[in-house]
Amino acid sequence: MRNAASRPLRVKIPLSVVVAAAVVAAAVGLRQQRTVRLRTERLRAAFISYEGGASKAIEPDVAVNSRGDVAVAWMHVPQPRVRDEGADIDQVGADAIGVRVGEAPHVGTASAVAFRPTLLVRPPGGRFSADPSLAALPSGDFVLTWLGFRLNIEAHGEPYDMGVFSQPIGPNAEATSEPHSVTGERRGRDYDRPSVAVTSRGRLVVAYRFEAPGRAGIEVATSEDGVAWIQHEVSSQVGFLGGLSTVCAARGGTHVYVAYVDPLAGVVLRVSHDDGETFSDPDAHTLSKPGEPVALEAPSCVAEGNEVTVSYGLSASPIGTTSSALLDAVVLVRSRDAGKSFAPWTSVKSEGRRFVHPRLLSLGAGAIGVAAYSLAEGARRADIRLVRAATGASSGEEVLASEVLFAPERSDPNWAGDYLGAAALGAFGMVAYVDPSAGQPEVAVQGFTVR
Repeated sequence: MRNAASRPLRVKIPLSVVVAAAVVAAAVGLRQQRTVRLRTERLRAAFISYEGGASKAIEPDVAVNSRGDVAVAWMHVPQPRVRDEGADIDQVGADAIGVRVGEAPHVGTASAVAFRPTLLVRPPGGRFSADPSLAALPSGDFVLTWLGFRLNIEAHGEPYDMGVFSQPIGPNAEATSEPHSVTGERRGRDYDRPSVAVTSRGRLVVAYRFEAPGRAGIEVATSEDGVAWIQHEVSSQVGFLGGLSTVCAARGGTHVYVAYVDPLAGVVLRVSHDDGETFSDPDAHTLSKPGEPVALEAPSCVAEGNEVTVSYGLSASPIGTTSSALLDAVVLVRSRDAGKSFAPWTSVKSEGRRFVHPRLLSLGAGAIGVAAYSLAEGARRADIRLVRAATGASSGEEVLASEVLFAPERSDPNWAGDYLGAAALGAFGMVAYVDPSAGQPEVAVQGFTVR
């Protein structure tokens, strides 16, 4: 689901989403680095048929734990689709979130991840599902958060009874408990686009957009155990049209950062210095420059110690809600003092090509990575690339996957979706994307190392 510049929660039920992940890794300070590609592992074998038809997998996320295990989550969309007034509704369909966990290969080998069988996670009450977000816990387990909602089919898919839910996932891809409500039982509220992070001491932090009677804004929920959640309002105002929130927590620190898009202000970052307990007003920063053509694209961030890097996209194309934003550049902004001050770091560009859905990666030893599609203007196929950048300039690109079928329009059954999956543990990185080239969208993962 996706926020829009007008009525964010009413234009995003794109559950026919097809996500591709592209890796644009920005490796910092290591002068001689090379990328070793690992074999792509496709996940189609685990999908379950529905009423005699196939199911498709869309909009994946990925996480890597301290042992090197990999978890991949995606929206599980059964077929046939729901019908409304005699027509198929592409916006409707994810009955569950699919999850697979596997043991990652040793760094530098050409082995694939050995995935365990699929776990299908469903929100309570027969709700639909969207927007999966994964994080790894210090114990080695994973936590999944996602959006659950009901749909008014007579109102052409209007969502209601919305909530954000969490599900602990064990290393053997088993649900360790029932799903839990992150947002609580608060009537008359809508939610969108949850993003989860885990702090160094194991606290879970989920950021999301909320809409309540008379106001809307960004909220954060925290939990010590993934069961009981406390909600903290970060910001709100009458007529707030922004969203696309992203949260990251500093490794080795207590700083938590929430970045989001405000159509009026630009890209905004809120900072907490107490593990997500409070986000004080003096720690609000507008990172984009006045007059910059900020795209309707979720920011991304990574943090370690007192350093945090945030990325956002720029596009000269008009902001629209019917297609993915094709980015002319990805701007990286960095702070070395826990968000007290920020300075532009670099602008990642690729001559004659556009980026889609950039996502940052922390690759260890000060190295930063970004994930995105890379495609030529008007092209129907895209590369999944690793674009490395030193301070102030790009320093090379690696193609991790090529000729992936790409459709920017939401109305296209092969649409790439709202975001991609990307995660890293030290020099080992993993991206998850959707490849519809076989006629049915299916999740694929690609691992890589940077040395």
